Amino acid sequence: MTRLRVVLLCQLAFFIGWAAFLMDSHRDASIVWLETLPVDPRDLFSGQYVQLSYPIELPDSFGCHLSGSMYVKLISSGTVQTQGGPVVVYKAVDCSKKAGPDGLWVKAKKSQWRLEYGIGRFYVNERNALLKENSSNLVAKVSVSKSGVMRVVELVHRERAKPLPVPLAEP
Repeated sequence: MTRLRVVLLCQLAFFIGWAAFLMDSHRDASIVWLETLPVDPRDLFSGQYVQLSYPIELPDSFGCHLSGSMYVKLISSGTVQTQGGPVVVYKAVDCSKKAGPDGLWVKAKKSQWRLEYGIGRFYVNERNALLKENSSNLVAKVSVSKSGVMRVVELVHRERAKPLPVPLAEP
């Protein structure tokens, strides 16, 4: 019976340590905003989530020809209007096997023709309106830890440009 208790205590200690690590890993993390691309959000076997895709996942868009694990440099690329006001969005500009000394570098892994950052899914409650939303209408608020690991913190609706009023033609 004592062995069973020791094994259970070891398992409990492992999961408590893991939870503490995950809670602390993004404590002083930088925050960046990323634009999203449209994808089909349905997968009945994985639960309720919003499937996300980002322009920074396309290595050909910024000339990255490395394979395997790497770091990708992000720089600000302009602003996007959201319901909460304008936010600065970031884009990928360079990749390297090691993080550079300047700028914001994030961890990525190349799989076939895309880069993966571990931020492709955002799990939500099954009644959340985001499940019905086209992901290209969203902007992702992403936390970047000191080691370059990314985590989606929040999804915000992008404000659509309002059409300009058409002047009436004079008779």
